[in-house]
Amino acid sequence: MLISVKSDKKLKASYIRDLIGTMENNKADMAGLISYAEPTKEMLFEASKAGYFKLNNGLFADFKFPRVQILTAEQILKGEKFALPYERLYREKITQDTFFKS
Repeated sequence: MLISVKSDKKLKASYIRDLIGTMENNKADMAGLISYAEPTKEMLFEASKAGYFKLNNGLFADFKFPRVQILTAEQILKGEKFALPYERLYREKITQDTFFKS
């Protein structure tokens, strides 16, 4: 996942279009924007046009994840995270490792 950070108080939809271009140029599966301000409706629309990332097989084959996600700094400070395919597997492994070490 590529990450872009914008501290502008007024955001532009072009930030998302640029992020999508960078994601595609680098052959990344997903991208995230962290912003100071709330995203505009246009930004959310542009992000939704990027579609979803879905694994072809394996443990998460039935789950879809937005290819472009936007979080504000406030959301991150409140504990929100980008939705990533392997996060669930990582949490389950930590729980299992902790359980079996006890």
